Amino acid sequence: MSQTIGFLGTGKMGGAVLNGVLSSGLFSKDEILLYSPSASAKFDGFNIAKSERELCQNSDIIIIAIKPQICTDEFISNLNTNFKDKIIISVMAGKDLATLKRYFSGAKIIRSMPNTPAMIGRSTTTFCTHENLSDIKIAIDILNSFGTAIQIDEKDMDLTLPLNGSMPAFIFLFAKGFIDYANKRGFDSQTAREITASSIIGAMELLLKSEQNIDTLIDQVCSKGGTTLAGIEALNKDEFLQAIAECATACTNRSIELNKK
Repeated sequence: MSQTIGFLGTGKMGGAVLNGVLSSGLFSKDEILLYSPSASAKFDGFNIAKSERELCQNSDIIIIAIKPQICTDEFISNLNTNFKDKIIISVMAGKDLATLKRYFSGAKIIRSMPNTPAMIGRSTTTFCTHENLSDIKIAIDILNSFGTAIQIDEKDMDLTLPLNGSMPAFIFLFAKGFIDYANKRGFDSQTAREITASSIIGAMELLLKSEQNIDTLIDQVCSKGGTTLAGIEALNKDEFLQAIAECATACTNRSIELNKK
């Protein structure tokens, strides 16, 4: 018996998940239910619910991809839906399993955190759940349809948010610094972008595949008295690693704050 998947939120992340389940063949358009306050050509061929309530009442699996500030007790109450035996996949930051269990009583709950590379099928998605994985296999398949899903303990969800959910922005900012540096010195910005991005991708693939620790990989690039070491020393002088630690801490703390609202 086929299941219907509904998308409560069709923005960047909801849209990325939607593309994943479609491209993977997990669901066809006639098994997908969407809700959008305004008509959009990008939704042609999909089943469109008239309201969020209708979407939840008529979906077996529901992707919760709205902003966490919107998902309140009042919002859930207005859905007026019996969630028993439905599967809920939350991609909202900050909402823990206990809160989601209270919102969606009787449902099988998966809390997840994708990142924006989901838009090209390359998300690194962390998730946690209290359910038996065999009972929610379809949910895990959905999370893997737009990248790689990694199960972690819920106590680590806020901690790892800087490592995946927010990481693309931090990497983009890092890359921007080098691209802007080259551009201001007369180098073509598009070429600088290509070189920088390709170098970052290559370095990260080496990090994944190498059995050496990260400090050794750094040392392998640095020659005594060389150019890389000069740059590393400048970063250390400006307490680069301390700035990253403060960035990650602020990110984690904000995730914790969101769950309290």
